Amino acid sequence: MKIDLEARSQEKYGRPLAELDDSAICAMLEDIVREHAATMPLNEGKRRLYYLSAEFLIGRLLTNNLIELGVYDDVKAQLASAGHDLGAVEAREVEPSLGNGGLGRLAACFLDSIATLGLPGDGVGLNYHYGLFHQRFVDLQQAAEPDGWLDRQDWLVRDEKAYTVEFGGFSVKSRLYDIDVLGYVRTTKNRLRLFDLESVDDSLVPVNSIDFDKGELAKNLTLFLYPDDSDDAGRLLRVYQEYFMVSNAAQLILDEAMERGSNLHDLPDYAVVQINDTHPSMVIPELVRLLVDVHGFEFDEAVSVVRRMVAYTNHTILAEALEKWPLESLKTVSPRIAQIVIKLDELERAENGSDDAVAIVRDGESVQEAATGDQVELVLDRTPFYGEMGGQVGDTGIVGPARVTNTLHHEGGLVGHVAEVTDGAVSVGDRVTAVVDHGRRELIRRNHTATHLLDAALKKVLGDHVSQAGSLVAPDRLRFDFTHFEALSSEQLKAVEDLVNQQIFASKPVVTRVMGIDEAKAAGAVALFGEKYGDVVRVVSVGAEDQPFSRELCGGTHAANTAEIGLFKIISESSTGSNVRRIEAVTSKGALDYMADRLALVDAAAAALKCRVDEVPARVENLQAELRETSNKLKKALTGGSSDAISSAIEGAVELDGYKLVVAELQGLEAADLRNVWDTVHQKVAGPVACVVASVTEKGTPALLAAGSDDAVKAGFHAGNVIKQIAGLVDGRGGGRPNMAQAGGKNAVGIADALAAAKTALGA
Repeated sequence: MKIDLEARSQEKYGRPLAELDDSAICAMLEDIVREHAATMPLNEGKRRLYYLSAEFLIGRLLTNNLIELGVYDDVKAQLASAGHDLGAVEAREVEPSLGNGGLGRLAACFLDSIATLGLPGDGVGLNYHYGLFHQRFVDLQQAAEPDGWLDRQDWLVRDEKAYTVEFGGFSVKSRLYDIDVLGYVRTTKNRLRLFDLESVDDSLVPVNSIDFDKGELAKNLTLFLYPDDSDDAGRLLRVYQEYFMVSNAAQLILDEAMERGSNLHDLPDYAVVQINDTHPSMVIPELVRLLVDVHGFEFDEAVSVVRRMVAYTNHTILAEALEKWPLESLKTVSPRIAQIVIKLDELERAENGSDDAVAIVRDGESVQEAATGDQVELVLDRTPFYGEMGGQVGDTGIVGPARVTNTLHHEGGLVGHVAEVTDGAVSVGDRVTAVVDHGRRELIRRNHTATHLLDAALKKVLGDHVSQAGSLVAPDRLRFDFTHFEALSSEQLKAVEDLVNQQIFASKPVVTRVMGIDEAKAAGAVALFGEKYGDVVRVVSVGAEDQPFSRELCGGTHAANTAEIGLFKIISESSTGSNVRRIEAVTSKGALDYMADRLALVDAAAAALKCRVDEVPARVENLQAELRETSNKLKKALTGGSSDAISSAIEGAVELDGYKLVVAELQGLEAADLRNVWDTVHQKVAGPVACVVASVTEKGTPALLAAGSDDAVKAGFHAGNVIKQIAGLVDGRGGGRPNMAQAGGKNAVGIADALAAAKTALGA
């Protein structure tokens, strides 16, 4: 960017730069920056950050903007040449009264940082007309007067967006102003979005005082940052002001997310909300309210969506940061938000709260107390723990002084926490804190949702005859049994795996609803045959469509979005019985660990074969060919006429009545190779001959063969009878013709006894 201040001075004021005063130069520079900023595009991205803060202490913007545009030194030099000091010019700028101290400065620095990094994100707050106040002293006493900065500033730009905020008993309309936030030497920008009250009335504020009518809520919400809360009216005004801020922010967030293509079920993919201290914390119930009341979400899904898109910055010492207002005040400001806050509190307590120990079981008996080292089962009046049921394993975690290793469902809906007391003691009636191992729970949730996807994918690939026959949902793996009449081909397994991963990569919301059983059946929810269901059931759908990829009756825990599953990988497929197949699979961290193990094996194979990873298959194929060739050569050597072992056996042949008998144990030959041994014996021994030979195969099992020439058979040799007599000694069975018989077995240790028995039977 190039700036010619002399030319601009002549154009704007008709005078040379040297003749302008500091105020005129300041206004000219602000015009230049603002005009250039207006031409800069926004940092764009699918997901946008919204940084909500009660304060933005942005300070004077001229200097910062000149630095961001990379022209500060040039402007300073041009002014110096005309006899002006840039510092004196900067002092003429009005400072925005949008912040007070460290909290606001943190927010301002955050906005500057993300703009410089080129990240899409905006600050969202209120456009205070007077900020806090100007301090002055009258007769050695402090006095405060309003800081009316708005009439003297040049940075605010009116935005077309405006919203209605509903309070208890009345509503107000807002108007939106933007201040461009320029990153250092960036070609794009972000914004500070400041909401004002359409009906604000500055005349409520006296000229020399910050006192005003706090009851005129439709006129005063944006007058002051932190209005005096020393009385009830001031405290109530603070709650109204903060709700006005977050309601506008929440409506803006949803609006802009939908403009970028969100269906709101996938809102966390489009928006992230960062709460700066507790002042904007009501944005959480407000987002839930908008999703439920305006956009038709079920409460549980709305909570799940908001939970995945909101983060919190604790700037102040925690006790100071936790701003608290009476619940009755909130009921006055917004009865609906009060309802949601109460419901969220109940949900939090159910998930992670304090509960009463109502029973302790040790060694099968009810006891009143358990101490360190005791193995017990604890029953609470309520619990966030999921008890083992429907294939999903039970939760682990902490209950008071006990470490929970499993959670079980009992008759009557009781949940037992299998635990060991690790520190201190627990008694019936004690109030204890129950904390689930959330890391483990997260992995289980993902695997459970994956079983639903797998069930639906199997039906699509194999047919509607597929039905669940059992399952296991654990943190490290999942197992799914289903009805099918044959093993799945590699092509079918790949098709199933691809379908599941397509749903994962599509980032489908997992929608949970509670409805009547008839409504669930009408909606196409899959139920397990033989299971008993009540009149009201819980339905889990993967996808927000009218006809989602999967819809099942289920009481287990699930991922909030399929993207959380990460990756799905089938590791085995097998039979568990007649027409029942089993698939085992891994997801998320389990899938990554599985792939890492497999890659490590490939790397180890490549290192052992001294080749690249991509060369391993060809190298293995070559080695197999070489092994086959070597094996064939070895077998020829062992079974051919030049074999020392066979020659030695022939030399030891026994003369019987009418034929010679060769008996030998050979090594490393397969059953088929023994026939070659007989051929060699037959060729090398003149006249009638018979043999009984044995070997231990490569699998470690015994192989037996008996054979005789026609003359030996005529002389009384019967190969089949010999094998029948000796096969049992190697835990095998066999038989055959008089001239040739074979047997296999399980016990190679019995070979010596078998050969000795053959000699005895033949009279050798």
